[in-house]
Amino acid sequence: LGSREDRMRTFHVSAQCVISLLMVLWCLPAGAHEVRPAYLQLTETKPGQFSVLWKVPARGDRVLSLQAELPSFCQALKPPTPLLLSGTQLTRWRVDCGLEGLDGATIGIDGLNATMIDTLVRIELLSGVVISQILRPDTPTFVVNARGGVELAGYVHLGIEHILLGIDHLLFVLGLLLIVRGKWLMVKTITAFT
Repeated sequence: LGSREDRMRTFHVSAQCVISLLMVLWCLPAGAHEVRPAYLQLTETKPGQFSVLWKVPARGDRVLSLQAELPSFCQALKPPTPLLLSGTQLTRWRVDCGLEGLDGATIGIDGLNATMIDTLVRIELLSGVVISQILRPDTPTFVVNARGGVELAGYVHLGIEHILLGIDHLLFVLGLLLIVRGKWLMVKTITAFT
């Protein structure tokens, strides 16, 4: 039977294995939430003309029903050409939004309110200004401010929400807590995971 210490170690390892197995079995029927955001990038190539890149998450040949909504005064110079890649539908085209460009215009994502994902919007102007915005299901549009800026609070909120509301993430960290011993090793493991 060995020493008491050996029996305790064996019990501890067995208990960890059983708990891990139960967690895996409990999670099998569950599907992970969609975490990949959509991405819209507009890059000004000439005054008022933009190259558009639109990425939408996909699973197999199923693509989320989302459409980038540019201002009505933006006219397509080159029609959108979608390309289905592994896990993403990528669409590129070019538009002319007139000499005024996008300042003060509204950009939105049609269909976003019917999803649980976010959309990252990035606009690069010829002046060097970069505008960055996160659109969510409850706020699927925004007004472009050509002075630029990054919505830092939005990115922090997105990261915290993603970690805290993702049960798969929480279960993974719980699994780490069960198998990793020692504070310093735990800090290194969680840091590596993050």
